[in-house]
Amino acid sequence: ELRDSKRRILRTELAAALHDAPATAEKVRLLLEAGDEQRALSEGIAWAEGAVRGDVSPGSVALLSRIVSACSKDAAGSRMQRAQLLALYGRAATRADVFDPRGMRALEAAEELDEPSILASVEIERAARHRAHGEAREANASLLRARQRLRSAPSPVLEVRVNEEQAWLLEAQGDSLGAISSWRAAEKASDNEQ
Repeated sequence: ELRDSKRRILRTELAAALHDAPATAEKVRLLLEAGDEQRALSEGIAWAEGAVRGDVSPGSVALLSRIVSACSKDAAGSRMQRAQLLALYGRAATRADVFDPRGMRALEAAEELDEPSILASVEIERAARHRAHGEAREANASLLRARQRLRSAPSPVLEVRVNEEQAWLLEAQGDSLGAISSWRAAEKASDNEQ
């Protein structure tokens, strides 16, 4: 038991020493081990925003799952942070495996927190799931809801994602011209982002 105490103290001291280090998966794991759920939440969000952009590894999904579990016990962080984390976890689980039900459950939990800036992100991920399942009508409906939500909570980053998802959906439906138009709209929104 003394060894466990020493190990915990060492982890806590190491986590404190890494305070100004960039957010990485290793730093987030260390913060969780040290029991610093609040910092694990904020660092986890910062790390996950980059980690879920492309292909997502099962390890990233597992780490996000650990952060969600640790932070839900004590309701660490603000409502907005919890909604962000759940949306990122839903996105990661969806990107890693579109048939993984954890992704949809996380997106639904994020939606229940009713944070306007997160709701559009949830709809975009829902559209991606529908597209992957061959449900074009449902995907279009989700993208329409995302666009409506962006009117009340504008976000150039999410505007890019809506247009990209629309392009993928149109390509899947064989509408090359529509897809090109959506890719151009994504590029234009990306230019506005900077």
